[in-house]
Amino acid sequence: MNEKEKAIKSLELFNEKADELLSSTFAKKMMEGETGVNLHWNWETEEEITNFERKGPDTENIKAFVLDYRFFIQNNDKTSFGNMKKLYSSNLLSAKFESRFDSGRDALNNYLDTHSGFQFDYNGEILTRRKIIDTFIFGGLSHFNEDKEKLFKEWRSIPPFFPMIQNEFVYSLAKILDVIAFVKDLNLEAIEELKK
Repeated sequence: MNEKEKAIKSLELFNEKADELLSSTFAKKMMEGETGVNLHWNWETEEEITNFERKGPDTENIKAFVLDYRFFIQNNDKTSFGNMKKLYSSNLLSAKFESRFDSGRDALNNYLDTHSGFQFDYNGEILTRRKIIDTFIFGGLSHFNEDKEKLFKEWRSIPPFFPMIQNEFVYSLAKILDVIAFVKDLNLEAIEELKK
């Protein structure tokens, strides 16, 4: 198999994994727009918040999504954004593809490295979306990291903090899915060029 054929295979694999995410129950529930957090309290009696309800994809939907999402963030997979960057930087494709890929990847990294509009301040640290995502994935859902697991358990023990930060995590995954869809479309164009 020559280099062009390997590149096409990698791009097609990325798109296959992207399709799995785009057709997932998680994605469908996010598109329905029924996401958010309901907090219930009684103003008249000045009771503290007594009920916290997060709407949207459930834990099973989130876990299934994260299982496939890891293909895009672990550099030992051909489909990772890091490995796609190498492919788009190679001399196999014209420079316009690298520029477009970089714009999508840069937009994603900028999004992840900023805090949410809500600004979660935890122990004096304004949490970035990347910190929230990493803590949920590597501390609560898969590939446990001891420090992230400890932090995840702390968050989970603080109502109403947890449903609100979990909602931010879910919303951030949906935004990442938009970038994955963008790269999928770009891959289709790149495959056409490689096949010429």
